[in-house]
Amino acid sequence: MKTTSFRYDINALRALAVVSVVLFHFFPHDLPGGFVGVDIFFVISGFLMTGIVVKRVREQRFSLLDFYRSRLYRIMPALLVLCLLVFIFGLVFIDPITLKTIGKHSFSSLGFISNYIYNGESGYFSDNSRLNWFLHTWSLSVEWQFYCVYPLLILLGYRLGGEQKLKIVLALTLLLSLALAVYQGLMGGRHAFFLLEYRAWELILGGSIFFFKSPESSAASRFQLLGLACIGLSIFWFSEQLMWPSYYALLPTLGTAFIIYAANSQSWLMNNSVVHKLGLWSYSIYLWHWPIVVGLDYFGLNHGMYIIVGLVGSVLLGALSYYMVESKISMSKQPKSNGLKRLLINKLVLSTGVVAAVGLAAFKMNGFMFRFDDTTESVVNSVKASPNRNRCTSSDTSYIEPQEGCTFNLSSENYAILGDSHSIELSQALANELKGNEVGLRQYSYSACGPEYGKSAPQTLCAKWTNAAVENIANDETISHVVVIYRMSSHLFGSHSPYYPDLGDQFSEEHRDSVITSFKEMVDYLVANGKAVTLVAPVPELGESVKLVIKRGFVEDGQINPMKIGTSRSYYDGRNIYFLNILKQSTFNRREINQILPSDYFCDANYCYVIKNKKSLYFDDDHMSMHGAGIIAKQIIKKIQH
Repeated sequence: MKTTSFRYDINALRALAVVSVVLFHFFPHDLPGGFVGVDIFFVISGFLMTGIVVKRVREQRFSLLDFYRSRLYRIMPALLVLCLLVFIFGLVFIDPITLKTIGKHSFSSLGFISNYIYNGESGYFSDNSRLNWFLHTWSLSVEWQFYCVYPLLILLGYRLGGEQKLKIVLALTLLLSLALAVYQGLMGGRHAFFLLEYRAWELILGGSIFFFKSPESSAASRFQLLGLACIGLSIFWFSEQLMWPSYYALLPTLGTAFIIYAANSQSWLMNNSVVHKLGLWSYSIYLWHWPIVVGLDYFGLNHGMYIIVGLVGSVLLGALSYYMVESKISMSKQPKSNGLKRLLINKLVLSTGVVAAVGLAAFKMNGFMFRFDDTTESVVNSVKASPNRNRCTSSDTSYIEPQEGCTFNLSSENYAILGDSHSIELSQALANELKGNEVGLRQYSYSACGPEYGKSAPQTLCAKWTNAAVENIANDETISHVVVIYRMSSHLFGSHSPYYPDLGDQFSEEHRDSVITSFKEMVDYLVANGKAVTLVAPVPELGESVKLVIKRGFVEDGQINPMKIGTSRSYYDGRNIYFLNILKQSTFNRREINQILPSDYFCDANYCYVIKNKKSLYFDDDHMSMHGAGIIAKQIIKKIQH
């Protein structure tokens, strides 16, 4: 296959990829599958990298260090400028919590590990992603990780027996990666979206096209049209509701492969001035469009003409970046690396290290908090989750046996805490309060898992875990007291966020009866086995995350108020009246059972607060911060010792 002349068809694919991604981010409902543009980029990259490496290996002039250096100079300059300018902008206009995150994410982006960082934070399509200024750099991290290992895989194939063995090695790797992606899709594992092992097949699929001879010109147009049809169908038919990449990604990636295979650069679709320019600018447009999308959201300008201005601005900044950065640095003739030292010690690498270090410092220093007043510092410092949030919590995708959960200062007498993700911060806070009492704590937490005690087949992982956890607590003679906390409002009526400030109801009365029956049987069983029980009622849910509250305070008022309303007391009462009435029943008002109402401490007669006395009670829109959990933990100890 010819790869020496300029491939206008590949440049047109770049244009199509970046246009689909950009339009998806600016108009997600109008182009629901536009995110497949990233998959198109992966196939293109795999094809080009295979051509570069294999041709040079054939000619016995391939240098691993030169390859890494050329890739570094292609990706890094524009990315470095983006990270630097966004950070400077954030330093002037952005609140400290967001700047702290910007610092962390700029560091991870420049270190090409952002895909792993984001995989541990939130999904690509989640609401929180709209607050991540560098979310789009996950794909650059995947590409760089691929660049690091792919030449080694090619060299291994040649070492095993020439190009035929190489094709077998690539085919097996492709099939293994695709199988992993499909398996994760079938299992509902959304973390496959960000990680190389589930994406490698897309890049290798592009690479495999290099080994095929292009079709005759009469067939080339048909392959090209077939490829465009596959991509077009993906863009307009797919949506973020699908498990991705899984087998769905075969449609746009095969479509891209068909177009590359056709090698038809003569058609007007592939070779016109508009498409050509967009293709040339595609990398820089991709880099700049997402911070603009996030910025519009951040400042409340994500509507009307502002979106059009943002869209045009993405293209203009992309063009400027191309001519001022890419053309002058990335694509300029670079001298050979002349060894590992020259690869690692040069102006680009040193500049990257400085910017990354500043980002890391911003993260470590809470968004350079010294710039702000005492109230702001107090509020921001209190927006903290448990340091053990991820380590101690079971979930459907990260199952932990109940007996293997976290423990704190175990002694001859211990307490246990049982519940969903709302138990995590309370566990840490309660353990802190118990330190001086010679009482330990066992944590039993399962994220998004409601009371499913006593449920038999078909049994969910949640029900299996709950039954095992309750048995584990009941049979542990050192446990004298059990604290039970669930987000019962959500388990009984569903998430509040789609309906707020209205009261939504996503479940049936039959479902609610089942939840309450399980809850009662669980508490009865614990009491029957000699355990004292403290029931913690639901925490007030907010209309938006505390981070958005802080952000809006900066945007609108330029400051954070020491007292900030989170929601109305009437909303909390209406949302929770069903369960609060259940708690008034005689079965929950026995000598062995205590009750704690967080609303007594987070609310007054009219309002429930998100910030109270210069401290945040939350770290998001419904989970207590460590400060908020500390308030409840103190009340639990008082109740037990009373």
